[in-house]
Amino acid sequence: MDVLVGTYEEFVLGLKLQKQDEKYKLSQTFSDHGQCGSVRCIAVSGKFVACGSSDETIKVYDLQKRIDFGNLIKHNGTVTCVDGFKSENLLSGSEDGTICIWRTRGWECDRTLVNAHKGGVTSLSIHPSGKLALSVGKDKSLRTWNLIKARTAYVKNLHAVGDLVRWSDEGTRYLVVIDSTLTVYSTESADVVYVVKTKGRIHSAVFVQEDILAIGSESPNVELHNLRTGSLLVSFEAHEKRVKALAYAAAEGETFLCTASSDGFVKVWKLQVPFHFLKTRREPWPPEKVSFFNRDGA
Repeated sequence: MDVLVGTYEEFVLGLKLQKQDEKYKLSQTFSDHGQCGSVRCIAVSGKFVACGSSDETIKVYDLQKRIDFGNLIKHNGTVTCVDGFKSENLLSGSEDGTICIWRTRGWECDRTLVNAHKGGVTSLSIHPSGKLALSVGKDKSLRTWNLIKARTAYVKNLHAVGDLVRWSDEGTRYLVVIDSTLTVYSTESADVVYVVKTKGRIHSAVFVQEDILAIGSESPNVELHNLRTGSLLVSFEAHEKRVKALAYAAAEGETFLCTASSDGFVKVWKLQVPFHFLKTRREPWPPEKVSFFNRDGA
């Protein structure tokens, strides 16, 4: 399993989680200093990895060959968010208020959604079907995009600037983060499914599955919530400082949660309890830390 990390020091680090003799090891496979600004976002599209930066460019890497594939230059502001769909498309959002739709074949900008969000795009997410996308921005709105026609399908006004938006893997739900409040909505009805309020700003959130949500915030703890029962499954101390990023992956029949923090550590945790059991379980269960990697400023 590959883990990719962007740093304030303009580096992109490639890490690999490997299992040897029943033990896991997270080791560095490459390091690239190819951008002139801090790395703000990373997304995978097929064999390619796209990294958006404050230098207004998107650096593309071929993950299979471990080579620099070049820069995408279209935005006139910090690239704040990127998201990929299979090996076909990539979306990028910027402080310039635009969203670009890129085709990975030839890496050409197919469409530019001008004035997507006045003041800047803060986050975006592509629906698992590849036909829709969600975005939030400085204009305090949540926009649904029809990617087939490359135009707005629906606009929802928010009471404040949205910091993060994410679809679930099956597309039945999506989440919106505003400061320290996370709200989960039903895609079919647009009704509120679940609301979480943390003591500090929420920096990252992912659906581990349709009913399980992981949250990282100003706290050194990671929270996992069960949406079906409407309860907190567990809150465990993952780092010494705030949790800046979360990602999950399934490999060889097991599910892993990756966490990155301002303490300079990247850690991988194995979620030990079968997910069908989590749908009804209410008491805490402890994830197992299987490996970690340290680099100051990660």
